[in-house]
Parts: sequence; structure tokens; C-alpha cells
Amino acid sequence: MSNIQTKSEILSALYERSDWIKQVNDVEYRTRCPYCGDSVKENTGHFYIRISMNDNAPILYNCFKCNVSGVLREEQLSKLGIENPNLKNALHQLNKTSDKIMGNDINAQCKTRYFDFKVPELKLGPKTRYIEKRLGREFSIDELNDMKVITSLKDFLALNNIKTSLMHPMIVSNIEKKYVGFLTYGNSHILFRNVTETEDFRWIKYPILKESSENRVLYTIASQIDIFTKDTITINIAEGVFDVVSAKYNLNMGDENTLYVAISGKYYERVLLFLLDLGIVGDNVEINIFADNDYAFNKKAKKPTTVRYFQKALEKYKYIYGKINIFYNQLDKDIGVPIDKISLIDYQI
Repeated sequence: MSNIQTKSEILSALYERSDWIKQVNDVEYRTRCPYCGDSVKENTGHFYIRISMNDNAPILYNCFKCNVSGVLREEQLSKLGIENPNLKNALHQLNKTSDKIMGNDINAQCKTRYFDFKVPELKLGPKTRYIEKRLGREFSIDELNDMKVITSLKDFLALNNIKTSLMHPMIVSNIEKKYVGFLTYGNSHILFRNVTETEDFRWIKYPILKESSENRVLYTIASQIDIFTKDTITINIAEGVFDVVSAKYNLNMGDENTLYVAISGKYYERVLLFLLDLGIVGDNVEINIFADNDYAFNKKAKKPTTVRYFQKALEKYKYIYGKINIFYNQLDKDIGVPIDKISLIDYQI
């Protein structure tokens, strides 16, 4: 079976189910999410499936309600109620072809498992005040909730009936006393930041479950993106949590159709694969990268994020987006600081 035949058969199988499905455009189909159960209305859905018949690209899926996303594999076919073994084998072969063409092992890098955890009520105090002091402004409860702030690891574990921690009890106790957390995309990890400046580890990446290790660790501020709009879609990317929070609340970079992503390091290519995974491509997509100013403030950096660095790292991606802009703060090493300590200089690649 050719890859085009495989895609055609999968599309037919989706329509043969009893579940609601609707074609959105030439390559996008919308159905009910098999992970979160979707809305109570049976004639709508938030689970998008991207099937391009004209190439060997993988089939992608994304739920805009629970954020589960990735490359469609045999597991997702089962979730959607499609158990045909021949079709599952054909999908496996399609994904092998896609891996070779993309040259990035897209199935591995785009894997995201969604964990349905509840977030405990915020405790206002030294931890939330640290966030405000760090960025030089006050935040409302709604804004802190959009940031997915975790002020108590103990409350989080208890609320979700998680009885076993993957870290030593002393570390867990220290996190509870001296760290504020941010829940990552897919809810697999919590990124904890020390608020006392007295610990050897400023950040602790806390895996919630053993299965958490399967997920890429990306942080996003809660938002909704209309990937089918012809209007500008703005993607703001930075290395750290406080940088993207500052981009939103200090710099007001972007309108309602904007995604804020922290990559927890210098893995910029990984986040572009993440965008491809979500189906966010096109001339109307503008990417803003708020890079660390290594040249001025960290000359010992092993991989300094200069303009030349980005030109080389992002060469094969710049043709699928409208613009890629690189911003540097001239007053500090990054933008995770109060607004009066930010003065941006920008470059386009």
C-alpha cells in the first residue's frame, strides 16, 4: 500500500466511525478528542487531524482543548476506534518514510503524552511575590493561573493522589519550602525555581511520574491559537520561563492569537518541530526569539546565541514561516527582568 493509499484509507476509516467528524480545509479534519472526552455537545470536537495527500509527511494530530498532540501512530488509531491491523502496519511504514524524509526522527522528537492533572489553589505569599519582584510588577490570580504556577508540591501530589515521588524526600521537602513551580506543556513536569537564592540548584526539573521522561520539556503560557486564520500568528520563544512571561506581561508582544514557549535551554530546533507538530506553519506565522545576550553578558557560553548561530541553526526552517526575528536585551542577559531593565535590539533572519 502506498503512503497516499494509506492516508486515504485512514481518512475513510475515520468517516466510517460513529463519532462526529468534519472537514475544515484541504488537509485538516476535526473530530472529538479520544483523550479528554471533549465537550458535552456531540456535534462538535477539538481534535484536529492533519492529512496531506500530496506528500510523504506524517499525519499529525492536536487537541485544542487538552493540548495532547503528536504524530499519529497505531496507538492513536486504537484511541479513535480503528483497529484494522493492516491499516496499522501501513501507518507504521508511512511514519518510517516520514522519518527518513524529515531527517529529524520526527516521531521521537514530537512525542507528547498528555497527563490530566488538577492544579491546586494558589497560595499567595513569598513564592508569588518572588515572581512579581523578578519581573517588577504585580500579577492577578487569573494571570498566575494562566502561567500555571504551582506554589505547593505537597498540595499538587495530594490533590492528584500521587503517593510516590521520583526524588529523594529531602529534595521534595526543600522544594516545598523554597521553590515555586511552573507546570510544563503536557503536564509531565514541574519546573521549580528557588525563591531564596540560597540553594546550589536555582532550577529543579521535577518529573511527576515515571512516564514523564517520554515528554519533551517545554513550558507554555495558557493560550488559544487559531491555526486556520489568515491573520498573523505570533510565536514568542525564549530559553527560560521568566523570559516568556516577561514577553507577555512586560512587553505585550503579540495579541490574542499568540503562543509563548520556553524551551528550557538552547533547543530552538526542538521548538520549531513542536510548532510543525501543532500544524503551525505558513507565511502568516511570525516567530520572535528572545535570545540570551551571550555576547555581552556571558562570553564563556559554549554555544553563544549570536545572530550567526541562529542563521545556521534555523536555515532549513526560515522558508516555512513569514518572519523569524531575533531580539536581544541590551541592558541584561535576557528579558526575564523588570521592564525598566529591557531595551531591545532586533535582527531578522
